[in-house]
Order: sequence, then C-alpha cells, then structure tokens
Amino acid sequence: TLLPAHAHEGHNHDAPVTIKAPKGGVIKALDIARVEVVSKGKDIKVYVYDQELKPRPAATFTVVAKAEMPRTKKVEAVSLVDKGDWFEGSFDAKGAHRYTLKLDVTDQKTGRTDPISFIIEPRK
Repeated sequence: TLLPAHAHEGHNHDAPVTIKAPKGGVIKALDIARVEVVSKGKDIKVYVYDQELKPRPAATFTVVAKAEMPRTKKVEAVSLVDKGDWFEGSFDAKGAHRYTLKLDVTDQKTGRTDPISFIIEPRK
C-alpha cells in the first residue's frame, strides 16, 4: 500500500527522496542544493544541482569528502577533483561490502555548509 506523503517542518535528510537522479546514482536534498553520488567500483562522482535539478558548476561549491568504514568506524579523507560539472574521486573500500561517504557541501556564494551522507556499496 502507498501512504500519502505529508509536508513537514524540520529536517530529515535520511527520509526517502522521490526525486529521480539524473545520472542514475543516489540523490539527496539539502537546503542549499541537491547532491547526487554515482559510484562504480572505486570511482566516485558527485554532482551538485539546484532545487530544480539544473546542474551547478562544481566551482560554485566546495565539497569535502570522507569515507567511514562500517565495523572499525575508521574515517579516511577522499580527495575530490573539480571536473567542471561534477567532482570526481576514488576510494578503495578494501573488500568491504559498504561504507558511508560523508560530504560537507559548502555553497561558495553564501558560505553555508551542509553535511550529507550516502551509503556506498562498491560493485565489483
């Protein structure tokens, strides 16, 4: 059964989002933007869009990425490179089935930073 969606006050960034991801990845909404992560093996691409899903140039944001391993909670920095319309990086999960990609997304215009995380399951 489908339940009706209700508008609500406050934030729940972990709530399921019914937005279709333009690049086929996982997309989540922030107040300042929408962020899509596409991962394949070790490769990670991060796309930033406005609220209408129009691509924003990577240069208008700063994205700091960290990967957290599930069992050990060990956190490693993930270096992202500005590729014009997206950020690109790679992370070797060393055989782990999943890890959490934690992003701090800063809007260069306003200086506002919002954290967001994605569960990544690297495909072999």
